[in-house]
Amino acid sequence: MSEILLYKKPQKAVKILLIAICAVGVGLFIIYRETPGSFIYLVGWFNVLFFGLGIAVSIFQMFDRRPQIRISENGIWDRTTKQDQIGWHQIKHAYPLNIFKQKFVSLDLVDTFRIKKKPYKWASRINEFVGAQKVNLQVSQLKIDEVTLTNFINEIIQAEEGNRERIIKKYF
Repeated sequence: MSEILLYKKPQKAVKILLIAICAVGVGLFIIYRETPGSFIYLVGWFNVLFFGLGIAVSIFQMFDRRPQIRISENGIWDRTTKQDQIGWHQIKHAYPLNIFKQKFVSLDLVDTFRIKKKPYKWASRINEFVGAQKVNLQVSQLKIDEVTLTNFINEIIQAEEGNRERIIKKYF
């Protein structure tokens, strides 16, 4: 049985790291130049502390080697959705979604699929407003195009079980 693992691209984490380092540098410059106790001095400390956390988060993201999406002949699992593996028979169809330059693959699931973590009502309304479903795979940080993943999902859900490995090899 073949299994495909999709990992994050480190480029976005590098961008965040560079921006955070620059902001920490500005904060340190402000701390050095201003008198202690002034408002600008406190803004400098806020910059250092807040963007210092950004440095830590970006370094963690850069070296995170856990797969975000796992694809097998049985289904698809995404670490960020907090769901169990979604079987191919549970997906009606998939479509790409672009929300403020963040790319998603929205999965229209059968009614019998049990969502493990119910979204808040305001989140459900936002999903409905933007045309998203209850389960959406974020692919903007992955090493795959959202249209390619959508085409793959739509093709594999229509295929018989014996042909799924061939389709996986075709796309990956």
